[in-house]
Amino acid sequence: MHEADSKDCDESNHQGEGNTYVSNLTWRDEHGNMAKYAGKVQGSDQKMLPHGYGYLVYDDGEIFTSMWFNGIPLKSLQNATYEP
Repeated sequence: MHEADSKDCDESNHQGEGNTYVSNLTWRDEHGNMAKYAGKVQGSDQKMLPHGYGYLVYDDGEIFTSMWFNGIPLKSLQNATYEP
């Protein structure tokens, strides 16, 4: 189950032209793995859902980029691993 609650959010966000964007939103993916989401969201401060272009960054450096609809990734645009 995908989920993010305000108590899990230490994100920064901003709005532009009716859109809300966040960075560093704590998110649990469909496999139960925790990651940080950055991108467009919809919903209230209590329950934000990825909606539009965004990406997840996992602790191991893996990045999952997708278009999202109501918290569900529609299509993986790329899977990449960043190694510093």
